[in-house]
Parts: sequence; C-alpha cells; structure tokens
Amino acid sequence: MKRTGIIIKFEYLGYVKAKSFVITTLIFAILLLLATSIPSFAGLLSGTAEKVTGGESKAVVLLGPNVFDKSSGQGLEAEYLGALTKGTKWTDGNAKKIKQEDLKGLVEENDYDFAFYYDGGTDYDYYARGDNLGAYDQVAVLDALVTEAAKEEALLGVPEDVRNDVEEISGITASCNLISIGGEAGDNFWICYVFAMFLYFVLMMYGNFVTSSVVTEKTSKTMELLITAAKPIELMMGKVFGVGLAALTQVGFIILSVGTGLALNLDKWKEFQPGIWSLLTESKLSISLVVFAVVLFLLGYFFYAFIYAALGSTVSKPEEAATVTVLPIMLLIAAFLLSFLSFGLNKAIVAVLSYIPPFTPFIMMNRYVRGDAGLTSMLIGIAVLFAGVMLVAWVAAKIYRVGVMMYGKPMGLVSLIKTMRQ
Repeated sequence: MKRTGIIIKFEYLGYVKAKSFVITTLIFAILLLLATSIPSFAGLLSGTAEKVTGGESKAVVLLGPNVFDKSSGQGLEAEYLGALTKGTKWTDGNAKKIKQEDLKGLVEENDYDFAFYYDGGTDYDYYARGDNLGAYDQVAVLDALVTEAAKEEALLGVPEDVRNDVEEISGITASCNLISIGGEAGDNFWICYVFAMFLYFVLMMYGNFVTSSVVTEKTSKTMELLITAAKPIELMMGKVFGVGLAALTQVGFIILSVGTGLALNLDKWKEFQPGIWSLLTESKLSISLVVFAVVLFLLGYFFYAFIYAALGSTVSKPEEAATVTVLPIMLLIAAFLLSFLSFGLNKAIVAVLSYIPPFTPFIMMNRYVRGDAGLTSMLIGIAVLFAGVMLVAWVAAKIYRVGVMMYGKPMGLVSLIKTMRQ
C-alpha cells in the first residue's frame, strides 16, 4: 500500500507540475471566466453600438381606411407599438401622409428597417429586407395585436346586448396550477446534459493520459526498473489514481473559474438572459443528486481508466496506442450518444442499458432526474457499476502484469489470453 501511495504521488505531481498541464488549466479557466462574463461584455458592446448606430430599429406603421371606418385596430398606433416592441422606433405613416405603395420603396432605400400595413381583418402586410433577420423579430407581437384587432372588428357586428357575453366567453383561457410533489426534476433537468458532456470529455482526455503514460514508460525502458520495485498491480493502481487526482485538480480549477465568473456577473445575467438567471438563482439541487453525480463520475472514471491502462500495456510504441484504445473510445461514444437518445427510446430498453456498466454513469443519471429511476434503482445501478469496476480492475491487472513486459509486435487477444492463463 505504501508503494502504491508513492506511485500515486509521483504520477500526480508529474502531471500537475508539467507546463502543458498548467497552461491548459489556465487557458480553460480564463476562457470559462470570460464566457460567464458575457453579459458584462455585451453591455459594453451594446452601449458602443447605441452610440454609433442609435441602437434602435426604424419602422413605420400605416393603417388603412377600413380600420378608421370601423373604429377597429386600437393598439396598433405607433406610440403603442413602440411600448410593446423594445428597441424599435415606430413612425406614424398616416401622420406622415405615406401611401401604401410607397412602403416597399422606403424599406428598399433603407429609410426604414421594416414597415407594417393593416387595413382590417386577419391579414396584414409586412415589408422587411430579406438580408436582415432582425427585422422579423416583431412578427410575433404583430400577429397577436392583429388577432385582437380582428376579434374587435368581428364584435362590431354583434348586437350590443350580447357583446359583453361574447367578449367574456372569448376571453376564457386555461390556467395550470402546478403542484410539484417529491422532487425538483424541472430545476435539475439541465444537469443531465452538463454531466454527460463533462464526463465524456474527462474520460476521453484522461483515459488517453493513462494509456500514454504506460506506453511512454515502456518505450523508455523505465518499466523494467519500476517492475523490480513494485508489483504490476501497484503500478497500475498508482497510475489510475494519480491521473484521477490530476483530473480532479484540473476540474476543481475549472469549476472555481465558472463559479467566480457567475458570482461576479450574476446580476447582469438577469437582464441579459432571464432564463439562465432564474436557473442559477432558483434551482434547488438536491443533495442526493449531487452525491450520486459525484459517485457515478468517480466510478465511471475508474471503469474506463482501468481499461485504458490494461490496453496501453499491450503496445510498445506511442503510435500503436491509438489502435488499442478504439474499444474504450467506441464505448464512450456509444454511452454519450445513448445518454441523449435515452429520452426518446423505449423506457424498458433504457432501463436495461442503465444497468450495463459502460453505460450506467451516463444513462442512470438521466433516468433518476426524469423520475424513471428511484433511490432503489439508483443504488442498484451504483452497486452494479462498482462490481463492474472490480471485475475490470481484476482483468486489467492480469493483462497489465503480462503486457508491461511485452515488447515488439502487439500481442493479439487470443495470444494474450493464453499467456494470462499460463
């Protein structure tokens, strides 16, 4: 155990003190700090844009004669539209004596970014430049306003004694009184995507680190010296745990960077993206969910790291490492894709997949958050994954013991099994 601890310390310090590790960590931390500060930069840029361009779109509204004849279309005036459509300055086309046939030319000549013409009914004309996607941002608002105007116009033909009843009936809408019981699935749903992507990239990157470390020592003949000072199983465990601690160190700095950026810019996120601000401030992550996420992350790392270490020991050259890591890479890709596809697959199939160790870290979290897996299912899944880690570690130790002393042409699977049995 003492020798394993020495190897873990050696592997850990070897990674965290490397210039590439430090530089990569700093780059990730700085980029994420900048990403979480986007609202601050957006505020500066939008302020500059407003000084240069005026910061508002120019639009014109023209109401046809039928609107005035029938006294409908209230709420479509320039002043009212300006209050509803943020960032747009509306001009009253009727006051300017603009004609309908002039609207197209006014937009083409960039006098206005878009123009709106309404003459009753449910149809209206909307003129906008096809190369300006922002000009279509107001369509949803105009649709709602024209719908109300058309209803008002239709009510003009209804007898006055029943008009109030018709208006009251037409205004009836459904309202859901949501009562959440036994969980925060709505708040925690996002963790599935973040967790899956995070786990995938960490396993892909640090799994290859384990393989390259083994291959490098074999290439430099260092393994022949190490094997006389420690048992193969101690070497393998030391590498897997050492690289794992380095991964947690880097992940810790990344999380710290994200947390710092969000803390410094939290108030600005409210105006920039209210949905994200609400998610950050109102989400109630349960302690059990966080604990399960950490446990699945660690067990998932060990499961794949042992496979990477075992397969890395069977080759003698760095260029051969890519050929033996195909298996864990394909398993990772499959698990990553299934974690997203599981929301649309048959629940029985997803349940079975969640108890298969290579897929458990990814899919079991989805099932738990979605409510398809309770506490018992999660604990069973963790137990199965732990058993899978133990089995993989035992097989990996057998392969590692034989593989670290193999040089030359990589040994095939059949030959490797025969050697292990002997």
